[in-house]
Amino acid sequence: IEVNPFRMNLARELGADLVINPRDTDVIQAVLKETNGLGVDVVAEFSGNKKAIEQSFKYIKKGGHMSLLGIASEKIEIDISTDVVFKGITIYGVTGRKMYENWDQVSALLESKKIRLDKIVTHVISMKDYEEAFKIMASGNSGKVVLIP
Repeated sequence: IEVNPFRMNLARELGADLVINPRDTDVIQAVLKETNGLGVDVVAEFSGNKKAIEQSFKYIKKGGHMSLLGIASEKIEIDISTDVVFKGITIYGVTGRKMYENWDQVSALLESKKIRLDKIVTHVISMKDYEEAFKIMASGNSGKVVLIP
């Protein structure tokens, strides 16, 4: 689920099964239709967008797992009974990482070619040009930007 055309195209290149622009598509309806009414197994919420977070509780499946990484600037309203308790979902707020566990997981994903760094890393820039790198990231027209000392 993405509004930025660059990142939408990047998601497609990386093999996303479905890319939804929430500006022109009802996200909840589209996800439920695509999953035969079941919802998604996992939500990884990076935006911190109030509406996106609230909607994700509507399309996550029973027993699903949610990782919240985005920092919301507004209070989020959720129906704890319906969308959390009765669905039995697991919510994980990410403030850091489990270094060694994550290292092993990412290593396995890289070895299996399930993560394509050649597509995810869209810019490699000299550290001395960090201001340009920040402008690129702020534009939204990038994947990951790597700075080289």
